[in-house]
Amino acid sequence: MSTQKITPAQLLLLKEGNTIIRYPCEGKPVDQFDEDNISQIHAFKIESINSSTDMMELIIKHAPFMYASPGDINHLFIKSQDIVLQKIWWVEL
Repeated sequence: MSTQKITPAQLLLLKEGNTIIRYPCEGKPVDQFDEDNISQIHAFKIESINSSTDMMELIIKHAPFMYASPGDINHLFIKSQDIVLQKIWWVEL
């Protein structure tokens, strides 16, 4: 499986329940996904997509035994177009 940045075409295919990945979580966008850089990878489940406001509701996916650290963003609302424009959102193909 390969991990690629989300493009406008892929954005149209995303559905509720899909997982998208924010990488890196800090710093500037990068061109290559480094799966070994675990501290900079956050996976989010698409909880809902509101087409009238062009917003997505994302929930961070933690392992069942993990708790969020102070400062972690566990629940995120984001404009769909920002997922492409920010250049830090990835999807596994």
